[in-house]
Amino acid sequence: MVRVHPSEAAVRNNTRTLWKTVADDLRKQAPKTRECEEYEHIKWVIFPDDTFNEYWGSFMSMLLLYTCLVSPYRVCVVEIDEAGWMYSDVVIDFCFFIDVVVNSFLAYYDKESNLIVSKRKILFHYLKSWMFVDILSCFPLQFIMDQKNYSTLLRISRVSKLYKLAKMIRFLRMLRLARNKNRIMKYMNTIFRVHMAIERLVWFLITFLLLVHILACLWVFIGRFDMANSDQNWIFMNKMVDYDEFRIYLTAVYWATTTLTTVGYGDIRAYNSNERIFACMSMIIGIFLYSYIIGSLTNLLSNLDIREAKLTRKLDIVNRLHREYPSIDKNFYKKIATALEYKHKNTKSNIDTLLSDLPLTLRTKLLIVIYQRELQSNTFFENKKTDFVAFLAPMLKPMRIEEGDYVFKKKELAFEMYFIISGEIHMTIDIENSDNKSQVEVLFNALVAGYYFGETDLLFSESRERSYNSKAAKKAELLSLPKEGFESMLKMFEEEGTQIMTMAYNRNLRLREKQQEAIEIYNKSQAVRRLVSIPISEDFDMNTGPIASINVIPADTSEVQEEATQTRNMYNAIIEDKMGKVESDIVWTKRKLKNLKYVVSEARENLTRVYEALM
Repeated sequence: MVRVHPSEAAVRNNTRTLWKTVADDLRKQAPKTRECEEYEHIKWVIFPDDTFNEYWGSFMSMLLLYTCLVSPYRVCVVEIDEAGWMYSDVVIDFCFFIDVVVNSFLAYYDKESNLIVSKRKILFHYLKSWMFVDILSCFPLQFIMDQKNYSTLLRISRVSKLYKLAKMIRFLRMLRLARNKNRIMKYMNTIFRVHMAIERLVWFLITFLLLVHILACLWVFIGRFDMANSDQNWIFMNKMVDYDEFRIYLTAVYWATTTLTTVGYGDIRAYNSNERIFACMSMIIGIFLYSYIIGSLTNLLSNLDIREAKLTRKLDIVNRLHREYPSIDKNFYKKIATALEYKHKNTKSNIDTLLSDLPLTLRTKLLIVIYQRELQSNTFFENKKTDFVAFLAPMLKPMRIEEGDYVFKKKELAFEMYFIISGEIHMTIDIENSDNKSQVEVLFNALVAGYYFGETDLLFSESRERSYNSKAAKKAELLSLPKEGFESMLKMFEEEGTQIMTMAYNRNLRLREKQQEAIEIYNKSQAVRRLVSIPISEDFDMNTGPIASINVIPADTSEVQEEATQTRNMYNAIIEDKMGKVESDIVWTKRKLKNLKYVVSEARENLTRVYEALM
């Protein structure tokens, strides 16, 4: 008995061909829009997929997040800005101004997904959308008002409130956060590669924390807005006038959190009209936000756990059957539960809808990438076309066989063929023992990872029954291909089907020869054992002379080893010349009979329809 390994050269060749070709294709970047012949003559226009635009968009997204965190605190909480902060504001204002210029030359897609590259249309489209807000938010009004002459005039005059309100212009920048939400989420997904539901949960959390931060800063701003003329404000009434800026901010965060979550303890409350109006607005925002977040979280968590819920329902059914039927013992129950959990964990679920919406080329490449780990080292798929692999891959079902368990037994109906991902599979036959009262299981072949089996019975068994047993010598992980998928593959891919059928025919002959060899070796070993175990009778006649000593010669296995080597060489030769031999008469006749069967079936259906039409 020889363990059949896939050829190492074949595996390396396999890696260099199909899978490497697909990987190289995926690494190739699509040509930039600017490089297309249709747009290469266009100047002074920034295309959405330009490298500059991608890096600039990432930079502005980070700058926007920084602005949303720092600007509200400095505008509302910090009363006296240091010179360093003022100069940093100028730099940031300049960056936002550059962004206005970039957007004025940035091509866009219209509602019909047509790329608009006309400079006049680009500028007009930007003017109708965000240009005014962007220009106003980057205008350095804060820097102008912080100059000596303007600052002194505004602070000592009755228009000091205008000075404070002018600082609020920076809040317009935060409107960009809503506009750039999809871009920021795309960057998050690119960096962290998390589940979509987790991504949305993180976005909800960021939105809530940012809203608390902004409301807290505004609550401080409103409390200080008219402090010079009145002591009726929450800061003065709670004796926080002498608190430092950060302590006041923390108190405001506490108020914003209790208000948005509809708790509202009442220890920090409104004391004037401005504060009451803002508190009412905050409570209304809190009600909508609280309801929206709770509903969204419930929906997201239910979707996130939907696969686990399906597995739980299946395990509940198994538990009920275990209780109702005593014949299902603990070990059998454990095997069923383990099989369900393994299939649940390894099944490529929820991709059918995605695949149906993709173009054929992208669908094929995606399937190659998804199933690369399982299939790239299997000899069945060596040097096959990508369409062939993509056709079979979605039909493969994962399964795990524990050590000593059977994949199938002789005389069982053949419904599947199998691909070995890991472990070792033994092929055995049952032989009548010498006492004719029991059977002995004899091993005649062994397969390891990278090989496949079971297709010979699908093709050549007259009664579609298994001709041998197969069991796991070690814990094995397999992929099963149903009979319907196997037959569909033979119809769809005639060239590959011919190769597979020819190879299967030769393998079927070899398996039968190996079975006969195993039977002969077993019978010889039993005969030798019976001969050695002959007893000497008590009335043995000494005159007959002593019995000659019997040299027990073990069965000659050199012949078996030679044939196993020939089998491996033949298999490698078949792989190398890609089954260039002419189909055997048996295979050719069987294929023609199948074709004739379909023709007869189709003719019968046509005659039936004609008869029904006449009646």
